[in-house]
Amino acid sequence: MKIGLLFLMIFLSLGCSSKNEKTFIKVFQENKVASKKLQKTEKIQLYDPRQGTTKVLFTSTYISKKQISKKIKNDEKFIIGLYVDDNETEDVHLESFSLQLNGKAPKNIKTLNENHKLLNNIPFVFPWTQFYLVHFPHTPQKSMKFTIQHSFYGKGEVDFAKVAKFVLHKKAY
Repeated sequence: MKIGLLFLMIFLSLGCSSKNEKTFIKVFQENKVASKKLQKTEKIQLYDPRQGTTKVLFTSTYISKKQISKKIKNDEKFIIGLYVDDNETEDVHLESFSLQLNGKAPKNIKTLNENHKLLNNIPFVFPWTQFYLVHFPHTPQKSMKFTIQHSFYGKGEVDFAKVAKFVLHKKAY
């Protein structure tokens, strides 16, 4: 009797979980890439010095590729999202900001349209944000400092890592 009841409980448990298993796996696979990109995304807010309110918001996502060969030095690539407050009278574009990665200027900046395939799995994609693909020279360091500066709005910095940040800093983020 106990063995029969045990088999019945196992059968019912397996029956209930198998219905949703394929759905869960599908959702996990779809969100896996987006979750990894979210881990490599940072934001920078720049403020109006007179009012102390946020006027410029940058989202920057590090696009990392595993290097097959140590001899090939791939560029460090970022997707930069730029949002400027609608009430601004200045026409502010990425070109009016100074960008640096570990003190080096970008090699190339390309404007991305809103339907570009690189934006499919990037977090924080909004229609009011302008996106750019930015190439910086290769850096051998595992830790990188990304700096954005504007003559009026000031300076913002964030740290990126080619490995998990807790590996480099040994503290929780």
